Amino acid sequence: MKCKIREECLKIVAECCELTILELCERYEKEPLEFDSFALFELVLQLEDQFEIEYHDFDELTLHMKNLDDLIEYLVKLIQEKKG
Repeated sequence: MKCKIREECLKIVAECCELTILELCERYEKEPLEFDSFALFELVLQLEDQFEIEYHDFDELTLHMKNLDDLIEYLVKLIQEKKG
């Protein structure tokens, strides 16, 4: 299940950045992610819709945007906790 959540998160993040998953991984492997406020909001909306969760802590989310792996691991853990 963790792999499926990870794949879906990568897909959603890539869509919000208007990149393919490959482009996303190459560009942000070690670099900080760059989201404007609209893209960040869109990311949260898509995650909520896809995983049927609610999320309101945008400040916490931005703390996990040091690189792509950090963000994806945070999202996977968050979704697993919320889904129980």
